[in-house]
Order: sequence, then structure tokens, then C-alpha cells
Amino acid sequence: MNYIEVIKTLLISWPFVILLISIMIILVFHIEIKQVIKNIKTIKLRDGTEISLTKQTSENANNPISKNLSTKSSSDDPSILNTTNNPVVKLLIDHLQNEYGVIEENKRYNVLIQALALARLQAGHEFTYNRIYGSQIMLLKHLNLVEQCTIDNALAFFKPYEEEFPQIYVNYGFNGWLGFLINNSLVKKDDNILKISEYGRDFLSYLVNARLVENKLW
Repeated sequence: MNYIEVIKTLLISWPFVILLISIMIILVFHIEIKQVIKNIKTIKLRDGTEISLTKQTSENANNPISKNLSTKSSSDDPSILNTTNNPVVKLLIDHLQNEYGVIEENKRYNVLIQALALARLQAGHEFTYNRIYGSQIMLLKHLNLVEQCTIDNALAFFKPYEEEFPQIYVNYGFNGWLGFLINNSLVKKDDNILKISEYGRDFLSYLVNARLVENKLW
């Protein structure tokens, strides 16, 4: 077989055609492909573990547990979700109104406040879990055992993770890592001393009760 016949054979072979088409797609659509890759939020490993690529912020402004009660409607404040046309919300409202009517009048206030507190707590834990790093969970577990540590101790605890996963902690660092825990009420800071809060302890219990993995993005 001469070289011309070899080239002809390659040109009509499926692997070569697929390779050629793939190269053409990359060359033509490389910008769109790059944008798709940038929009990927999670990576699922073979063992089923999902790694979130959403960038963590140390702010807790959107944490449901820190929200203030408001009598404003969505027409008064665009930031409030309009639920008037949501059929599921209407069903829940009808159900709650029926339950409300059954509660003794002198107990209604306490029952409603307790139900709201539990709902806020659950939503707050879900909000935190969706954003917290595995290394921060490890620090919470450590503080739960030793009661307290210094900021220098926490920095020493953080350093191995920063060195092993520099791409995660670049432009974030120790201040952002610790700030997330403090700003979301998981850890209390008193001068140079760090202690786990009651909310932090309840969050650890939530992880166990909900059977959530602690091996998250580090």
C-alpha cells in the first residue's frame, strides 16, 4: 500500500472523521465552550461526591437565619419574592391557616414563633452547608472538642489546606476562611480566642442528622 492509499484510508475512517470534526468544533466554538466551562458549578466524582465550585463569600447578608421580619410586599420592595401567584405557597398557607384555627388562642403566638424559629434554623443550616468548605467543618469539629483555640492555632490549622489546594484559597486566604465562620455565627471571636457557638454546635448536629458528607470542597 502506497502513501496515497494510506492517506485515503485515514480520511474515510470513522476515528479520523470524528477527530477532524472535534477539532473543527473546538476551533469554531472555542469561545462558547470556554464560557460553558466557566459556568460549571459542580463536579461529580466517581464515588458520587459532588464538589461545588461556587466561590465562597465571608458575608452572611443572605443567610435566612439573619433575615429581619418585614411587612413589605413584593410591590413595595422588588427584592421580596412575589409568592401571590405560587400555587404551592397558597396550599401551604391554607394548610397553616387550618392548623392555626385549631391552636388554642392563648398559645398561638408561642407556637408560631417556635415554628418560624425552627424554619429559619433549618434554612440557615442549608444555606451554610451549601457554601462551607470541608476544612471549615473540620475546624468546627476541632473546636467542639477542645472548646477554644487562638487565632494563631486556627491559622496553623488552615495552612496545610491552603498549601494543598492553592487554587481554592487564592485571593481569599485565612481572613476570608475564618471570616465566613465568624460572620455566619458558627464561631465566636473574643480578642485572640475562638470558640464554637451554640449555632455552630447545632450545625454539626444537623450534618449528622441529615447524613450530609463532610468531605466537601476544601
